[in-house]
Amino acid sequence: MQGSDKPIVPLPADAYVFIDGTPRFQQQNFTNLEGTFIVDVPLQTTDRYLTLVTCTHADPKIANSIWFNWIVFSDPQFQLSANAPR
Repeated sequence: MQGSDKPIVPLPADAYVFIDGTPRFQQQNFTNLEGTFIVDVPLQTTDRYLTLVTCTHADPKIANSIWFNWIVFSDPQFQLSANAPR
């Protein structure tokens, strides 16, 4: 408990991956209680901009909350295929 008599409850979060402004991955309404998940986004030769977005899940019960989420994208890897253009 922190400064009140209410327990701290994990807030749900959303994570998105945008490629050139287009959403290519989304994981919504998750908390740390579910553990980790894999983000697998195939890239095309024409793809240029990668944007990672995280936010608090849009739940009306917590929309005006002052709490926060901590979200980490870890161990990023780019796997190149043998037939990728050179």
